[in-house]
Amino acid sequence: MKVVITGSEGMVGGRLQKALEARGFELVCTNFDLAELEYPDLKLDEEYLVIHVAGEKSNNPAALSRNNVLATNFVIDNLCSQELCKGLIYFSSIAVFGIQDEVITEKSEKKPDNFYGFSKLICENLIQTKIKDKTTVIVRPTNIIAPNTSTLIGQIVNSILTGETFEAWESSLVTKRDYVWIDDVVDGVVRLTEMIHADSLSGSNEVNFCMGKSYSLKEIIDTTEKITGKKLRLIVTDSKAFRGRDLNVDTIKEKALFGRSLSKTSLEDSINVLHKSIFRDPDKEAKSTNWGSGDR
Repeated sequence: MKVVITGSEGMVGGRLQKALEARGFELVCTNFDLAELEYPDLKLDEEYLVIHVAGEKSNNPAALSRNNVLATNFVIDNLCSQELCKGLIYFSSIAVFGIQDEVITEKSEKKPDNFYGFSKLICENLIQTKIKDKTTVIVRPTNIIAPNTSTLIGQIVNSILTGETFEAWESSLVTKRDYVWIDDVVDGVVRLTEMIHADSLSGSNEVNFCMGKSYSLKEIIDTTEKITGKKLRLIVTDSKAFRGRDLNVDTIKEKALFGRSLSKTSLEDSINVLHKSIFRDPDKEAKSTNWGSGDR
């Protein structure tokens, strides 16, 4: 079985590409505009699975409409509708649920509160409406931690190591969020791929990828300071517009699918990896960062 990957040059897609190649899968990586009506011939002459990672993460409604909604619709029509297509794994987001008072499960009501989450929900609905005779899996990672400075925790570690300021809203210091290490996400998608290849997974599926434990920004900062042995130059501001509500996600569906929770990497382990990675190759262009309601 071949595997078609969109977004293979991105943060998650690049690692996923290497992991699948290591498991012996033959890959076809798209390097064209997915929002164009017609796709080039990918020479898909045998059974294949589509993993749709590519997408837009911003607050720009026009860009989200084109690069998430339109592109996903064309991925479905051009790739998933073919007879040889075995199914689709789609990277959605926990943002489709919005911020809720209850612990979020796959059965929770979907009520996104920003354009990004709304665009992802439209994509989920397109998949569930248009793909009926193939295996589909919608995966929803929480806040991904990766060994770079483009994610929240990476920015905190980088700011501590470089001595740069880090700005945060006062209310966000106590609001808790769930996180997940990037390699645990990749491992989960590889396992889903193997299950679909072995015909041990079928139908329409949804799974949230998470640690199953939430942390406040203050807890993350305290842990990072302890590991690095340095203090963060924190600037605390206030924003009355921010809603101090926690994001808690459970791992019940993960355990049902895989026999255990996917998250093997703790917050402390993640920060340790980041510390070593950024310490070896610090991002000299990192800037002072403000973290408010944009994180999930």
